[in-house]
Amino acid sequence: MRWAPWLCPGIHESDAERRRTARTGLASWLSGDHSGNNTYR
Repeated sequence: MRWAPWLCPGIHESDAERRRTARTGLASWLSGDHSGNNTYR
């Protein structure tokens, strides 16, 4: 199945946010903070 951008509104904004915070998140995880980022699990 091909990816359909109209099925995922806001995908570009969430991808940009993930890319912006990636280094900080990785550094936090490597320093021992293994908390999840999914508040629904």
